[in-house]
Amino acid sequence: MRGVPKDIPIDEVKEDLLSQHLLVQSIRRIQNHFREPLDLVLVSGTAEANDKTTKAAFFKIRSVCFLSGVKAEHPHKRALPGQCHNCQFYGHSSRHCLNPARCVKCLGNHGTAQCTHNRDTDGPPACVLCKQKGHTANYLGCPRAPKRAHPPEKVAPRRDAAHARCLINAKLRLHSGGTM
Repeated sequence: MRGVPKDIPIDEVKEDLLSQHLLVQSIRRIQNHFREPLDLVLVSGTAEANDKTTKAAFFKIRSVCFLSGVKAEHPHKRALPGQCHNCQFYGHSSRHCLNPARCVKCLGNHGTAQCTHNRDTDGPPACVLCKQKGHTANYLGCPRAPKRAHPPEKVAPRRDAAHARCLINAKLRLHSGGTM
């Protein structure tokens, strides 16, 4: 939910949503990367709240704790996994990384802050992930960088022999007057 003032405790927000007959399981305040609270609140509904009418009622909410200007919206999902700024691999953050440091600009086994690589004197950067020169490890065009997932194509249902026989028999019955 967007627009919930930072000074309103999340317990009060949860109580207000429950008083509006919404099936709320948990609620938490979203924080920025400095761990400062934002005016965003993530609300998780109970299993019973997974039907269309309950979801529709939730997205019609315009006020919480007698304050208007609140809007319910779907959470934004990241399209790509995050990249660690310590080891440069994807899928985890540097806060939880146990791998040795690797530079984003050169093939060195040091942190990026300690790198002395200069583009003018040392040439173009080199990627520590694919070992190629010409791009850094955070370049999305790197062959080792994760690609955006495309939605799966709809595949026609597979028709097996038993299904085909069933269709043929049904057509024969239809054309022969219903008796075989």
